[in-house]
Amino acid sequence: THFEYAKQALESNKHVLIEKPATTTVEEFETLLSIAEKVNKKVFVYHNRRWSSDISSAKKIIESGKLGKIIEVHLRFDRYRSSIGVKSFKENPLPSSGIWYDLGSHLIDQAISIFGKPIRNYGYKNSYRENSQVDDFAFMHIEFPNKVNVFITTSMLVADAQAGIIIHGTKGSFIKEFCDEQENQLVKGMSPIDADFGIEKPNKEGKLTYFDENNEQITELVASEKGDFDQLFNELHQSIRYNKSFSIDNQQIKEQLKLLI
Repeated sequence: THFEYAKQALESNKHVLIEKPATTTVEEFETLLSIAEKVNKKVFVYHNRRWSSDISSAKKIIESGKLGKIIEVHLRFDRYRSSIGVKSFKENPLPSSGIWYDLGSHLIDQAISIFGKPIRNYGYKNSYRENSQVDDFAFMHIEFPNKVNVFITTSMLVADAQAGIIIHGTKGSFIKEFCDEQENQLVKGMSPIDADFGIEKPNKEGKLTYFDENNEQITELVASEKGDFDQLFNELHQSIRYNKSFSIDNQQIKEQLKLLI
């Protein structure tokens, strides 16, 4: 329904913010962009997890140079739900249903936001829960420029949560569990303007291991960056009111959709 509702909103002369994944095909998304251009409106896609605490921390570590040249990145987003859920739009065999579109889209977006345009990829998805009609496990290997390899995995059958982020470079490694707190905090009634919003619980630090200029091995616990989903809405406001750029650009969305389909 994303495409139909977004199309109606644009044709009613409205800007649109679309929940991820934007559409089920690249062609549908290009149609929305064409309509938006004709009516002088904008299309935005809600990929809030670009501003999660864990991926923000990983990006900062990469940019620090302590890992050297990045070779291998593993991104995971798992749940444990062995029975069929009540949300029919996720469990019925419809376009864009299943875990790959639901959770895999977050991981693909995070990878593209850091490493750029994918060069090539291969993947696999299947269903393992009894009576499941949609994929509940998916994996993809994506090669990015500079020979960066990103491995994306998402599953509905992980009882013991794995590390959400593992990065290996020529000088070191970084390991971080998946633990952004923002959704849980919102469910509990915390406001995004509260001082503690977006801050992870204690003992959730990432582990950074690297070799310094003297070839000495250094291990550090790295406190996570503050998660900030609100940044998406700040950018949305700036783009609509002042025509500023929006981090999640439409070419990136097209690249994501190519990998999801």
